[in-house]
Amino acid sequence: MLDLTKDLGIELRSLFYAMLTNAITQGKDFQDYAALLEPMGLVLVDIRRSSAHNGLQMTMSIKLKEGLVGVDECAHVYNLVYPRLELENPGMDIELEVSTPGVSRNFKDVWEFKVFQGSRVRVYSTSLAKWVIGNICASNETCTTLTQVVDENAQQIAESLDIDYDDIQKARLDINWEDMKKCPR
Repeated sequence: MLDLTKDLGIELRSLFYAMLTNAITQGKDFQDYAALLEPMGLVLVDIRRSSAHNGLQMTMSIKLKEGLVGVDECAHVYNLVYPRLELENPGMDIELEVSTPGVSRNFKDVWEFKVFQGSRVRVYSTSLAKWVIGNICASNETCTTLTQVVDENAQQIAESLDIDYDDIQKARLDINWEDMKKCPR
């Protein structure tokens, strides 16, 4: 039988760590457009660029520093970014999509733990071998701190829990619909 650690020199934890990267903030597109959006009170959550043949496709996820992003903010960012892309890429077919991160966004990068500080998150911990749910209290280079931590069955696990990023197999925003305010009729 194959032993990943002994035979291939791969630790199982390192396979899971690849689920979350720590690279999005290092990209030129991220740095350029995050700086452009910051004075508007917007945070760039994610940006992806791909090109093929004579075309360029860019997708951006944005959020407000405080409050919820609406169609108006997405349209404003689109109208700001699209002309820049046209000037930087003359003669190319450009497709730009600006959207919100979504209410149950899957985290792709450790950066998102900082972006969504104060939000409720669902994390699969490999060391606990289960999903834990809590509010993101703080994040640093190596771990995130969740508060009011419960398991899938709403059983209290801890008041506060530090989880190393290399212990996280998967993470996503978790909306508790019962806590949402009722919509006025």
